[in-house]
Parts: sequence; structure tokens; C-alpha cells
Amino acid sequence: MNWEMLAAIGQLAAVFVGIPSLIYLAVQIREQTKERRQSAVNSLTVQWAI
Repeated sequence: MNWEMLAAIGQLAAVFVGIPSLIYLAVQIREQTKERRQSAVNSLTVQWAI
């Protein structure tokens, strides 16, 4: 194996690790946004009920 082959394998491994982690991050941010929105709605509901 030469250095170019090792570099290519390293880049391929980085892609296989990087893309799923970006997808996971996007899902987590979406869930956090939903939770914040629901929290704001609940807060407003409590204020109006008083």
C-alpha cells in the first residue's frame, strides 16, 4: 500500500463517520427546536390562564 491509497482510505472513512454524525446533529437540532416551541406555547398558555 502506498501513501495515496492510505489517504484515500482515510478520506473514505471520514465520509462514513462524518455524514451520519451530521444527520444526527440535524435531527437533534430539529427536536430541540420543537421542544423550545412547545415550551413557549405552554408558557403563554399558563400566562393567559392566570
